[in-house]
Amino acid sequence: MRRFVVLLSTLVAAAPGTLVPCATNCLLLSNGSTVALLPTNDSTIDLVQQGLERVAGLPSTVLALNLSRNAITAIDASATQLTTLDLSYNRIQGASPIALPTTLTTLDLSYNNMTSLDNTTFHWTQLPLLQSLNLRGNFLSRLHGVQFPPTLTRLDLTNNPLTYIGMDQATYAALSSPRVVILLDRRLVGRSLECPTGIVARLQNSISVCIEDASGVVQAAAQDYMMRYLVVISTGTFLVVMLLLYRKYRTAYLASEDAEYLRATCTSSILHEDDGPTQFVGLPTPDEKRDTVPGAV
Repeated sequence: MRRFVVLLSTLVAAAPGTLVPCATNCLLLSNGSTVALLPTNDSTIDLVQQGLERVAGLPSTVLALNLSRNAITAIDASATQLTTLDLSYNRIQGASPIALPTTLTTLDLSYNNMTSLDNTTFHWTQLPLLQSLNLRGNFLSRLHGVQFPPTLTRLDLTNNPLTYIGMDQATYAALSSPRVVILLDRRLVGRSLECPTGIVARLQNSISVCIEDASGVVQAAAQDYMMRYLVVISTGTFLVVMLLLYRKYRTAYLASEDAEYLRATCTSSILHEDDGPTQFVGLPTPDEKRDTVPGAV
């Protein structure tokens, strides 16, 4: 493991410089002279507050580089093994030419001069290993169409005057994951958001965002609504049909019961009349008939 230190630090601090790749890692001063960076036994370079204005190349063997508190406005990084880069307190803007090594996992861009982020300024998806991104303390008012790699697990957007956050479905799905920590100012919690070209959704911390590729979202929502509607209609139709069949069956069953009851009642009455013993009745005689007629002699 190696560590690089600045030789002639008083000279570097006195004149603006550019970090350039040399045969031995060095700083190029504004007057054209260079200052070598000598290795020790660590994998970190610490160039805090060295008057740097530009990074024309990065040391190829280091893993962590601290360029905080310089005046850097441009970075043209060559292929390196760098995993951690601290560019806090510099002068990087949204339009600054920034080329970063694809090996980065941690990037600190806090307290720079960025005012907006979209898919034309910083291509975060070109950093496929990025896990932590610090954008704290910039001048960001809008995040429009911004995309982040799926590996991102920590995003710091605090201390920015944000009024609008817009993203596509894939980014929203990635940032909505429970494993992702998003730091935002509390004033944004529950705040309403205008989203004329998409639909409003909420992140896990109740921050409203605009999903801008609304066509797919609306289509998916419409399909989901249609499926729910068809399920409700089908269920309702099935229940109505079952109710009608039940009523029809019950009516037929009750009619059958009434007929059986009537038949049983009639049969019982007839049997009741025949319950007594059979008796023979003789015909009345003429005298008996005369006695029953009033006034007969």
